[in-house]
Amino acid sequence: MRSRVLVLFVALTAFLVPASHGFMEFIGPDDGMPVSGAFPEALKRLVRTDTRVLGVVGPIVDWRISYAGDTAELNGFLKVYTKVPDTRLKVVLHPGRGTCRYRTPVFGPDGELTGEELHVFDVDWKLHIVESPEIRDDKDEFEGKKFLTTLDIWLGGQIDLRKLDVPLSLPVASSGELEGFVDGHEKERKQQGDGRR
Repeated sequence: MRSRVLVLFVALTAFLVPASHGFMEFIGPDDGMPVSGAFPEALKRLVRTDTRVLGVVGPIVDWRISYAGDTAELNGFLKVYTKVPDTRLKVVLHPGRGTCRYRTPVFGPDGELTGEELHVFDVDWKLHIVESPEIRDDKDEFEGKKFLTTLDIWLGGQIDLRKLDVPLSLPVASSGELEGFVDGHEKERKQQGDGRR
């Protein structure tokens, strides 16, 4: 019975994910993180670092790895990140605290599905890796490279912006969250006249 329920859970999960995607596998911090055989050594090293809290493989050719660590650990990570060959690299800074979450099925004593358990982890950075541009609609974003990566960094946890050492070879962007807030606030202030309420 339990195996039929698990198959049903997997089938429903696959059905609820868009058809262009597939099954996603969640890998905890104590489990071995699978990598593509095509990954350069530097990328394999980043995927399997000790600061990993959760890895998600899929759909198709995507890896999403979440990490928790301090600024010194992230600075070391960034030094390796700059050395990943044949890869489009990008850093995005976010305010606040990052989180990752996933759900697992919960079974009763007789093997019947009784619900699901939500797992939530605080994270300081996430690495998203996409492989195989030839099968993707967004292949232009790869800029002729084999891999497309984005490194999201949250500044509301263990990361101290004043001590963050992002190598100059890496492009850095803002997530836009602060700019959106400031722009909205200023627009509302101007509509109110002198800004007093």
